[in-house]
Amino acid sequence: ALSKTGFKIGCSCPRKLWYYSQGFPSNNSSNDFLEFFADCGFMVEGMARALFPHGLVPQKEAGESDSSATSRCLSGLSDGVIFEATFETAGVSARVDILEVTPSVVRVIEVKAKSYSSLDGPDFFDKKGNLRTEWKEYIYDIAFQVFVVQLSTGRTATPILCLVDTAKTATDNSTFDKIRLRDRGNEDKSQLSSDYVGDTSQLKTDHVLAFVDVAEPVRMVMSEIESRVEALRGIVGSSHPPHVELSTLCRSCEYRTSEVEKNG
Repeated sequence: ALSKTGFKIGCSCPRKLWYYSQGFPSNNSSNDFLEFFADCGFMVEGMARALFPHGLVPQKEAGESDSSATSRCLSGLSDGVIFEATFETAGVSARVDILEVTPSVVRVIEVKAKSYSSLDGPDFFDKKGNLRTEWKEYIYDIAFQVFVVQLSTGRTATPILCLVDTAKTATDNSTFDKIRLRDRGNEDKSQLSSDYVGDTSQLKTDHVLAFVDVAEPVRMVMSEIESRVEALRGIVGSSHPPHVELSTLCRSCEYRTSEVEKNG
């Protein structure tokens, strides 16, 4: 299935998506793992999850997939929170950081270690009404998740970005030294998580996070997301790579490796 990572790669180059789906080695593999620690994303995630103390992580039963475990958790749930909810349908898949379920809608919360000031408010668009470049990656990311969730569940999904609010002052209880990385015994960064070890009750009043509704910018790009998904999901699992015109950018392609068998 076309995952969020695959979608991002495919938007940069469809042939890269084919290499990725076929398991070709990439020169970025180790860099991605290091960036996971460098951008402090796992710290923000740990603090965000602590704000939902009753959140559940779907536990797979024997022979069950991640998406099936999520469906089982969602079944009959009208009010609650699921961490790492996985959805897969119609050749696309996505894992949601935090899924908040209410009787009317679900909130897709994507946690990012990006700075934002609640005093200044959202600044997603330029003077011409176009999406600012600095926000494109984040909006496309969560728009893809909303697309998959709505397609999979048939429910209306509200997109929320959880960001670091620079207008708030961090107290001793809301600093990142209260975050501990959880080792699941797997080097795949997607299988790593973190825990908050401070005072959870106090954190609710002095955290440094902002939950920003990005429904408008997501609505603006959704038709493009749908078109790109339609063009890219057929590449995953295809026996032949798509034709792409060579350019000077190909010289720095991360799939140009020293491997003999699988060298992009």
